[in-house]
Amino acid sequence: MAKKKVKFAYWPQAILALAALTTVFCALYFLNKGRSSDDVLSTEQPQSPSLPGLSLIDFQNKELALKDMLSGDKNLLIFWATWCGPCVDEMKKMPELLPKLKQKGYSTIFLNYDPPEKRKIAAIFAQKNGITTAFDAKGDILYNLGLSALPVTLLVDKSGKILKTFQGELNESKL
Repeated sequence: MAKKKVKFAYWPQAILALAALTTVFCALYFLNKGRSSDDVLSTEQPQSPSLPGLSLIDFQNKELALKDMLSGDKNLLIFWATWCGPCVDEMKKMPELLPKLKQKGYSTIFLNYDPPEKRKIAAIFAQKNGITTAFDAKGDILYNLGLSALPVTLLVDKSGKILKTFQGELNESKL
């Protein structure tokens, strides 16, 4: 008696599952590349740098000192980018929100995360929406703070101590 050959009908699903697992493992590898095994296994956030010592630059590539920008005990450091949809929505609401924030005693510092070749676009967008902005000179502030998504806002006192972190679009009800 001849054996009947059995077809494996789930090849497409098996290949897709293997591709998905490979993608996940590659993403995890590249996200954790350069970190020690203690960092990867730790549930703690990376050490926060001293905010006043951060390297910021303006649209003319002049270095800015954050400590000089912190004007009071209620400073909002708002991280945004023109490629981030929720950030764009948040920035479009700023002309209405900024006077309310100022009335409540908040000063605002906008920190843009567009790449250098897109900074002119960010400058035009910022000006159109009534804000002035600076850039993260090294592009690593968010990572060093343990943050990975935009938009995000930090409430910082005059010494640079982070008092609170707001994920997502900033609005008056969050403050």
